[in-house]
Amino acid sequence: MTVSVVIPHFYAAREPNLPALVTRLLTGTVRPEEILIWNNDAPLRVRLPAPVAVIQSPRNLGCQARFLAALVARGDAVVFQDNDVMVRPRTLAALVRWATRAPRAIWTLDGRAATAEPYRRWHKIRRITGAPQRVTVSLGRLELVTRATVREILAVFPFGEEAAMDDLAFSACARQCGIPIYVPPTAPDEHLDRLPEYGVGACRTDGHYDRRDAVARQSFPDRPAEETPDGAHATAR
Repeated sequence: MTVSVVIPHFYAAREPNLPALVTRLLTGTVRPEEILIWNNDAPLRVRLPAPVAVIQSPRNLGCQARFLAALVARGDAVVFQDNDVMVRPRTLAALVRWATRAPRAIWTLDGRAATAEPYRRWHKIRRITGAPQRVTVSLGRLELVTRATVREILAVFPFGEEAAMDDLAFSACARQCGIPIYVPPTAPDEHLDRLPEYGVGACRTDGHYDRRDAVARQSFPDRPAEETPDGAHATAR
């Protein structure tokens, strides 16, 4: 399974993160076929090696831009990665293994499982052991989705202002299509490392979590119970 990595970049302050996270991607046990950076800001000043391709947008299209980049990806699978995290040596290899077993699913390293409470109190699921755990939302910090599954979800994705919180909208569309979202168990060399946020980010805006509570309530009114995939267990890695 070949992999295209899509990185949305629309905070100029985080540009210093790009060389480090690209280096990690290119030196892991699975090397991406391509790395697509959708640049919503001023042209990049840093030099990045092949197979990095920068898509320079004429205007800031916000967080939904990652899905436009995914539509031109060549890999069998698309990895969406934020620009404030970087992979460890076997992170991509682990996600590819799980996706090979369940290709019509979203495999994420950071999910939330719904409860009857507001979104901000939903269970945080990451760095687990044992069996994969099904979640309601993938935060998109690092997730792998086969290209065919991406296209299936985007066929019903509500591009526009109503999808400003792209992770909630993408996860809701996946549920609409009957596509599950799982957080797999991970070994230490399959985790993520955090990079500086440089004081910027959607979560820092006033009223952010109030808006997420409202959008989550509207997107997931049934507060679904989640379960592990049939036959899945930690020995897959």
